[in-house]
Amino acid sequence: MTSLRTLSLVSLLVLGACAPLINLGGSEPATAFSLRYSGGRTLATEGAPVIYVDEPVMTEGLGGRDIMVRGADGSQNILKGGRWTASSSDMIRYYLVQALEDQTGARMIGEGGLDINAACRTHITVWSFEMVPGTAGTPDSVEIGLELSLVHLDTGEMLYRNRFDRTAEFTGSEPAAVVAAFQRAMAGLSGELAAGLKDKVAACK
Repeated sequence: MTSLRTLSLVSLLVLGACAPLINLGGSEPATAFSLRYSGGRTLATEGAPVIYVDEPVMTEGLGGRDIMVRGADGSQNILKGGRWTASSSDMIRYYLVQALEDQTGARMIGEGGLDINAACRTHITVWSFEMVPGTAGTPDSVEIGLELSLVHLDTGEMLYRNRFDRTAEFTGSEPAAVVAAFQRAMAGLSGELAAGLKDKVAACK
C-alpha cells in the first residue's frame, strides 16, 4: 500500500511539473479580447454596389469564444487566461464588413441585413484561426487562413474566389501578446482580400 501511495504521489508531481502553458478547459478567470478593425471608417456612397457578407463557416471547432492553440501533433487546446468577447465567426464577419467597405467602396452588410436588396453575396470558409506554438529555433505565431467567394445572386455567377493566409509572430506568454498578433495578421489579410475584390465589386450593382 505504501509503495502504491508513493507511486501515485510521484506521478502527480511529474504531471504538475509538465503542465502546459495552455488551459485545457479549466475554470480560471479569463480576460476577454476583441478583434477590431483599426483602419478608416469610410462609408460607401449612394448608388454603390451592395454585398451581403455571410457568416463565415468555421472549420474544425474554431467558431467559439476560446482562443485555440494548435499542437504540433494537430491537436487543439485552449489558451490560458484569455478568450474572445464574441464567437470568432461573428468577430471575423464584423471585421470584414468594416474593412471591405472602407477599402473597396462597396456597401457591405452583415447580420440583420437580409432585408436589404443586395446584388452579391460572399461565402467565407475559415480554415485556420489559431495560435501556433514555436519549436526550437522558431518563434510562437498566430495563423489565419480563409477562402472567400463572391457570387452574383441573380445569375449565380462566381465573380471571384481566392484563399488568403497570414501569420504573425509574437514574443511573450500573455494573452494580450497573442491577440495583438491576431490583429496584425487580420489587418494584413483583410488588405489583401480587399485588393482582390476591388475590381470585382462593380458587377454587384
